Amino acid sequence: MRAMPDRAVPAISHAVPLLEARSISKSFGERGQRVEALRDITVTVGTGSIVSIVGPSGSGKSTLLNILAGLLRPDTGAVLIGGEPATNPIGRTALMPQRDLLMPWKTVLDNVTVGMRLRGISRKDARAEALGRFPRFGLQGFESAYPRVLSGGMRQRAALLRTILTGRDILLLDEPLGALDAITRMDMQSWLLGIQAQFGKTMLLVTHDVDEALYLSDHVYVLSGRPGRVIGEHRVPVERPRSYDDTVTSPRFVAQKRQVLQELREGSTT
Repeated sequence: MRAMPDRAVPAISHAVPLLEARSISKSFGERGQRVEALRDITVTVGTGSIVSIVGPSGSGKSTLLNILAGLLRPDTGAVLIGGEPATNPIGRTALMPQRDLLMPWKTVLDNVTVGMRLRGISRKDARAEALGRFPRFGLQGFESAYPRVLSGGMRQRAALLRTILTGRDILLLDEPLGALDAITRMDMQSWLLGIQAQFGKTMLLVTHDVDEALYLSDHVYVLSGRPGRVIGEHRVPVERPRSYDDTVTSPRFVAQKRQVLQELREGSTT
């Protein structure tokens, strides 16, 4: 699964970011007090790119994704899509939460077509489109199965297929591989790169795994502890397609990982 597809990687454009969080701040009320979750966060995501956000627990990473998805409103700042303010981002992006949220009473096929049905696509057409994707997502033969029989990796692939079938160009992925064992996670990382290359989606993902962030991404943002602030931004100087073993053992990768870890250590204590 670690072998990368021999296909052209979509061109990445940074001239006008497809998605931008500009000077976002957010606080919450907690036990009668205001807790500052995010402070003056700016993150840009170019068309066709993969951008990762890493940071300690409680740094507001999931809060930022929820703001970009339109599920929360920032106290200050703005979300821009295609360079234009998105006063209501709901429906402009697709969010894959930390848990796969597959419905146990529905078959895998019916689970992955939920978003399409909500868009008004007929059950017949939704099923036909989804079935054509099952082989690429490693789900062929499990169309009529229920989520309880799927492995962890298969559940994540089903959740990602459901997200892609929403038809949105921007995917917000919250710890998409966090629940997997180490070997499955490595295989899924390479698989995810292949899926991104095939479908040309723009991805912003949250992860605690620095290796994962650097291997998957074109850019990595590092957040401090609460309140989350951008304390580092890194362009990953490795072209795609990438080989996992060659990438993570390269001197540039190791040096960049050391720098990100140092920023995380320093940022967690400030």
